[in-house]
Amino acid sequence: EKIRPGDVLGALTADLGYTREQVGKINVNDWSTYVAVDRAIAEQAASRLNAGRIKGKSVKVRVLEDWCQPYPGYHLYYPSRRQSSGAFVVVVEALRHRG
Repeated sequence: EKIRPGDVLGALTADLGYTREQVGKINVNDWSTYVAVDRAIAEQAASRLNAGRIKGKSVKVRVLEDWCQPYPGYHLYYPSRRQSSGAFVVVVEALRHRG
């Protein structure tokens, strides 16, 4: 049986006790599954998943180190299909001039 996103979410929340807020997007492919989790729990979640099972199967989990490096700046996201509001533009400009 193929692992589904709900199986992974269940393993992280029901089995391991993490909250839904600590788990982000779950992308299941034919040969791998990618799960976004809070940086604060990434290493612990990986080792606990490696020690356990999902749908009765052992899994091999690793943290993608490139995605775990803290960034000293700000992270902003605004959908490109929408026009920027005046308030958003003011915040971005203030942050640009601050650093």
